[in-house]
Amino acid sequence: MRPKLLYLENVKGLLNHERGATFETILRTLDELGYDVEWQLFNSKEFVAQNRERVFIIGHLRGAGTKKIFPLTREEGSADQKSGRIHLAGTTHAANDLSRFTRERAYYTDGLMRTLTATDYKTPKQIVVGNVNPSGGGMNGQVYDASGLSPTITTNKGEGNKIAIPILTPDKATIRQNGRRMKGNEAPMFTLTTQDRHGIIVAGSIDGSYRSSAAIHSVEGLCPTFTTMSGGVHEPKILVKEATKKGYTAALPGDSINFAYPKSTKRRERVGNQQANTVVTGDQQAVVTDDFQIRKLTPLECWRLQSFPDWAFLAAKFGSREIAEEIIGNRLDHYNCRYDQKTSDSQLYKQAGNSVTVSVIYFIAKHFQIG
Repeated sequence: MRPKLLYLENVKGLLNHERGATFETILRTLDELGYDVEWQLFNSKEFVAQNRERVFIIGHLRGAGTKKIFPLTREEGSADQKSGRIHLAGTTHAANDLSRFTRERAYYTDGLMRTLTATDYKTPKQIVVGNVNPSGGGMNGQVYDASGLSPTITTNKGEGNKIAIPILTPDKATIRQNGRRMKGNEAPMFTLTTQDRHGIIVAGSIDGSYRSSAAIHSVEGLCPTFTTMSGGVHEPKILVKEATKKGYTAALPGDSINFAYPKSTKRRERVGNQQANTVVTGDQQAVVTDDFQIRKLTPLECWRLQSFPDWAFLAAKFGSREIAEEIIGNRLDHYNCRYDQKTSDSQLYKQAGNSVTVSVIYFIAKHFQIG
């Protein structure tokens, strides 16, 4: 007895193994058994937060009346595929001329927006409220209103934009006016008197070559305008050794790390950008926490990355679906409960790594049509 459909899955490397000879042998064998074959490459990251490329092969028994289903796209029926047109609602310009004044055009939210151009920064405006340089001019002395646009982000030769915070007598920490010494954001300036001094305050600084990147600004005032020195290579990160031109890849909170063979100089793609790398049969998968700690993924997390429901994992761990349902129903901690674990964590990792992503095979299987 031969089934009407064959459903096979393997790693992406099968397609070019031995320069394609292995895949050709599989296709020839299935053809000799009476099956017409189709295949397609899917990545689990289209369904779950795991980068896992696999080739899926469907064999159709000749004469069984089955229909080919590939190629399939994940976007079928997606809400953002309802409209691919620009829906122009009108214009806010007084002339009411849709052929001109393109920046004043308004669009319906169920369609696409027009292409952004290099002149779009002109609306709204940058609002300059003053300049703190002694000369009264110069880009580095400009102070901007928070309700407008930020100026273009530049290195500013290490200067950085100045932030003006109204403060009474910066040289005297104890003198106050009406119970306050520092004004809040957008509050009016203190009344000028002949005795008080008014100025700009910097709370402190840390070691650094550039004043703008080393300065510490008080939380009572405005955040300084972001520059290239305030982000990019200066933000905290973990450097993971890889066989790249740089020799490493930066990992941030939420990224995954595969720390198998950590001293290897030939491994690449260790870091997953806000998603897990391919789940394997061991416990070498980890994630970067918000406080920059590296934590291993638990067996349950690996099963979830393969789209298994929690009850399936708990049933495998304790050898009973009834126990799994009781743990879920009573919200018990499966690490500290009265039931004995029947399957070791090592085996649970292995089962997750050897499995297929459930949401992917379900997506394919629901397109099967058998006559």
